Amino acid sequence: MIVNQLPDPRLFRSHSGGHTGNAVINAVTSGKYHYPSHITPYVLVANSKHSGHYRLNGRATDINEQFFYFLNAGDQLEIDFRGKETLETMLVLFSGELVNRMAGCRGETPDRLLDNDPATALGAFHMPTIPLAYNETVIQCLHALKRDGYREEQDDVLIELLDALWALSDGGKAALGRIDAKKRSTREELYRRLFLAEMFMRDNVTEPLTIDEIAKAACMNKFHFLTSFKLRYGLSPHQWLVRLKLEYARTLLLTGKYSVADTCHQVGFDSPGTFSLLFKRTFGYPPSKYPISNK
Repeated sequence: MIVNQLPDPRLFRSHSGGHTGNAVINAVTSGKYHYPSHITPYVLVANSKHSGHYRLNGRATDINEQFFYFLNAGDQLEIDFRGKETLETMLVLFSGELVNRMAGCRGETPDRLLDNDPATALGAFHMPTIPLAYNETVIQCLHALKRDGYREEQDDVLIELLDALWALSDGGKAALGRIDAKKRSTREELYRRLFLAEMFMRDNVTEPLTIDEIAKAACMNKFHFLTSFKLRYGLSPHQWLVRLKLEYARTLLLTGKYSVADTCHQVGFDSPGTFSLLFKRTFGYPPSKYPISNK
């Protein structure tokens, strides 16, 4: 089943509880919509076309087509759409039983799983409250749920989606461990701001960005930003941006529509010689030899 409208605020219950069955809500709204803060089940929150405004565990958060959030059972969610633009919202609700059995299976040894003992297939899962970038598996699962809705026989799609979320959660937890802050809430906030800086660089990869501009996009002091970014990504912002430009250059060259000189200037390098040297140092071959499969 798929629900094509967001919950009616007039039916709001302040303690909806953290338990529910599996369900999919895919709703298009135009104009203002407000649903008060409430306790959530396990739920994936996604938006497309424009940014949706929320409060996640008391923290104001915008969610757009570049990333999504996953909330745990017992988290707090408030929906606060303010603008007049059309917004498509997708909420995927997971039952606690499905999530906990999935957690149990991932934590068991192969021998125990072969025993097929339901008592062993229980566990616990907690996702940090951080923005998560889409990957191919998540996109495919959400498209399938949007197209077909949810029925009990489609648990395989939810299981595949949960498996992808586990991988993203593991990566997020590892990244949080590289952020220098004692409180979990502080680490999650720093992660969120650094993620915004990453999205800003991706969106403006062809522009000659300065560190001041990137730090401003992350709402951080420049010096604190430089230190935190390198701890999080293992590279300075400048090194990371150069790598991003080179990856974009490789994508342009693959189309066969751009010369090396055109590509160099398209991604914001001033010197074709420097561009070619960095490209070869990064990928192992000069841009003039790419794409190799077409030579």
